[in-house]
Amino acid sequence: MLFAGEDHRRVAAGEIRLAFRRWERQRVYAGRSYRTPSGRLLVDEVCQVGLDAIGDDDARLAGRDDTDARRAGLRGDPAWPVFRIAFHLDQSADPRDELAGQRQLSPTQLAEVDARLAGSTRRVDMVPGPAPYSA
Repeated sequence: MLFAGEDHRRVAAGEIRLAFRRWERQRVYAGRSYRTPSGRLLVDEVCQVGLDAIGDDDARLAGRDDTDARRAGLRGDPAWPVFRIAFHLDQSADPRDELAGQRQLSPTQLAEVDARLAGSTRRVDMVPGPAPYSA
């Protein structure tokens, strides 16, 4: 999830713990952690809501003064659904940082990478493409 301007600092400080997004389809999921410029966020809950369900308390948790300010800040196609996303800063260690710091893969990790690459190669081979050039 992206946050604009001053919201980055406010999310990092824990002042903003709720977001409303207008998306064509759901893009974040409860229980997952997302890396943002504000830090890692753990999503607690995601639900689709109507604009009339956004109250002043929710607007303040989302960093806006009132409901009208929160509704006015929603971007995207007005026909798309609005999602209410509750989150908190994830203070636990990011396992990707540990993996990025490793110089070598274990035999098990190497086998997993090989298997994933083989699977992706098979998927690419199955995609129809233009006929090979022939003179």
